[in-house]
Amino acid sequence: MMHLRLMKVILCVRGVASPLLANLFLHYTFDVWMQKHYPEIPFERYADDGVLHCRSKEQAERLKQVLQERFAVCGLELHPLKTRVVYCKKLSVQRGLSGCLV
Repeated sequence: MMHLRLMKVILCVRGVASPLLANLFLHYTFDVWMQKHYPEIPFERYADDGVLHCRSKEQAERLKQVLQERFAVCGLELHPLKTRVVYCKKLSVQRGLSGCLV
């Protein structure tokens, strides 16, 4: 009888490879997924931080909920204190958006 084991891969937080592996993982978990499902929402991501340019507060709140669900499916979670919707009027004038960001 064959025994199957579930193996967990644990990355060293301070290891040299961790930022590279995290970046690759987020590329597929977030970047590619956003481009496929929300191509109309521009975003920037640097390492594990991101800014998403939404057209309204309602769109930003909904996208935040959808991203929480997406990240949970991938075994990740959004940081509850760092993830928020903010209003950025100056940016909205430059980009033609109403100014809500996630």
